[in-house]
Amino acid sequence: MIFALMMACVQIEPAGQVHRPGTADVDALAFAGIETATWDGADGLSATWTPGTSGADILYELEISQEGQILQGIETDFIELSVSGLADGEYSLRVIATSGDARPQDGGRSLHLYIGENRLIFRSNEFFEDAGDVWGEGDIVVATARHEASLLIYDVSDPAKPVQLGRIEDMGYTKDVKIGDGLLFVQGECGCSDIPDGGLYYDHVGIRIFDFADPANPVLLAEIADEPRSIHNLSYGDHTLFASDNTTDMMLVFDVSDPTDPVQINEWLPPMGIVHDQAYVDGLVYVAAWRGFAILDASDPGNLTERVWQGGLVAVHNIWPSEDGQLVFITHETQAGGMDVWDVSNPDDVFQVATYDPYEWTSVHNVLIRGDVAYLSYYQAGLEVLDISDPSQPTRIGWFDTWGFEDHPVIEGHTHAEGLFSGNWGVWPYGDHVAATDTGHGLFVFDFAPASVSAD
Repeated sequence: MIFALMMACVQIEPAGQVHRPGTADVDALAFAGIETATWDGADGLSATWTPGTSGADILYELEISQEGQILQGIETDFIELSVSGLADGEYSLRVIATSGDARPQDGGRSLHLYIGENRLIFRSNEFFEDAGDVWGEGDIVVATARHEASLLIYDVSDPAKPVQLGRIEDMGYTKDVKIGDGLLFVQGECGCSDIPDGGLYYDHVGIRIFDFADPANPVLLAEIADEPRSIHNLSYGDHTLFASDNTTDMMLVFDVSDPTDPVQINEWLPPMGIVHDQAYVDGLVYVAAWRGFAILDASDPGNLTERVWQGGLVAVHNIWPSEDGQLVFITHETQAGGMDVWDVSNPDDVFQVATYDPYEWTSVHNVLIRGDVAYLSYYQAGLEVLDISDPSQPTRIGWFDTWGFEDHPVIEGHTHAEGLFSGNWGVWPYGDHVAATDTGHGLFVFDFAPASVSAD
């Protein structure tokens, strides 16, 4: 009965009415199959294909399947079809061509498309306690387990079946991790801001550097332990490591071209506030300074040059630029804190473009930008994905409540017990997938479904 009702709601609307019957000088049917499938933004899709060639007129059939079961086959002599009335979910599409007595052909391929406003598709959860941040390179992601003093390394090439490659333990108190050039960087700090006896977890090693050429077997190359004493966040690029130092409130700069012998070459203190986080992208360092944000030219990291300083802000936690560098996205880690978008295309005329701030009961944590998409770790609201193609109107296109995930209970007595800083901590998009960490539930892996797919 359910199947019959579903079929009744499917309506066929031929689109792009192009009739291609085939050519008279070709005897055998030749057909490549479906070419594109596109979600229409509501409850339907459109499919297109290149016309086949045959000595007879060609009839096409679009098959729509779900979980291996064909829901309906729709016949047409056009090369494009639109279908509406589909329920949210994942669909498999293929096109079969027939001509006269020729054997039907489907081109040997299917395309898979997701229908629905929420483009995040849950694939898996790997439970571990007290998760911190997550970072990745290719199909390898590394997540921190803060008071558990561990790093967990996963191969997430199959989002539905992550494989734990290794675990590094006994590192004091870790929140942040970065990867680059075959190296793994891990910070350490006093956990005093999280729990009263947090200092007991800290082993006074501010930064550890590992050879990460073999992710399953990281090799410790160096420790920075004398000074500074407590590092909050890291960023890496072009053989340079940038670190937020809780002890001095500065950003420290290290030359790690020899990763066995890191050398501090610079430090930077904001005009107001403290350096809380930084992101090195294409020769520039974007700094979240709690009371404002800065953009520094780091083409010569030993001699940083200030391009932009915007002060007078509150709880600026992290920052990330648009891919063209014309905008920056900043998060405010405070009750009801959200994300702001700033136009920095003219350093002499910096102005705010938009705010995304839908929740009064929780805080945003981090934001990362990939193309026209912003990925937000949003503590107890979970993972949020925004379309920023119009930066003046960020629009939610994906969401998942990691904090309310029911497969694993929140364990009392740990730092991930309910509070402002509990929930989705980190996010790492890779390809068409997203990895995220939750303080109570460990690592999550999702597919992020594109609105259009093609045979290419």
